[in-house]
Amino acid sequence: MSIIFILVAIVAIFFVSKQILQKKPQETNVEENQDSNRNEKIIILLRNLGCKVTLLGKFDSDAEKSLTEQYIKDATIQRQNGFVRVLVEMDELFTDNLFIEFDEHLDDLERHIQERLATPMTDARAIFDERLTELKKIYSDSDSEDSIDWETDIIGTNVKLEQDEALKHIELGGKTDNLIAVDVPVKNAYDIFCYLPFGGPESPSPMEQRSIAKYWFEKYGAVPCFMSGDVLQYYVDRPVKEKDAYSLALEQLGFCPDIVTQGYDTVKHLEKILSRSSFWFFWWD
Repeated sequence: MSIIFILVAIVAIFFVSKQILQKKPQETNVEENQDSNRNEKIIILLRNLGCKVTLLGKFDSDAEKSLTEQYIKDATIQRQNGFVRVLVEMDELFTDNLFIEFDEHLDDLERHIQERLATPMTDARAIFDERLTELKKIYSDSDSEDSIDWETDIIGTNVKLEQDEALKHIELGGKTDNLIAVDVPVKNAYDIFCYLPFGGPESPSPMEQRSIAKYWFEKYGAVPCFMSGDVLQYYVDRPVKEKDAYSLALEQLGFCPDIVTQGYDTVKHLEKILSRSSFWFFWWD
């Protein structure tokens, strides 16, 4: 009897295990379908906003250079046609930001866009100053055991870069599954933030992003070229002049502290990188 019982138990376990294994692909398919439906809704919404959307699909870091070359060519063509091209990774955070901004205005998207375009600009330098002042206050907190010396630990000293140390193309940071090219119907590149609401709570708000983008465009010729939910990249035709690199590095520290505190370690290091880079990379945790 015990042998029969054991055999029955083994058979039962076999069939249960088989059913579980068969369910996993089905569950994966459900998740894929949900992602697909979400992406379709994003594309429909963007097109309803007057944007042109091109599906680019999956990319990894090996394709960054070719993707960048194609972006520069296409961006030039689209600019002549009255559009500004931005590459967008349709991740969950980007999707949430887009729907939060426009979900209540689906019946009159054009009016909402016009209201955003009519929003007065903020002085970008005031935004930088405010954020830098707050950073200094945090870092110089004498009551903190992790107190950081501003001049030594944040500003730093001159550094010598490696020969190829620069940002020369769009950075994907690994595999990107849902990349699209969005051609936004605006003359000024900084107005894309009225359509693509990147920003907050750790980064400047979308309207602050717009003001900063305007300032950087007018001063350096920089244009936003890539965004996801928490990554933003800019493109400049040529690296900034060495005499301007330090002030820009300070602005970027105020804009996105993580690029120094979690990236280049000091403002002086970032200064050198900017003086030889055609792309600027920002991320917020």
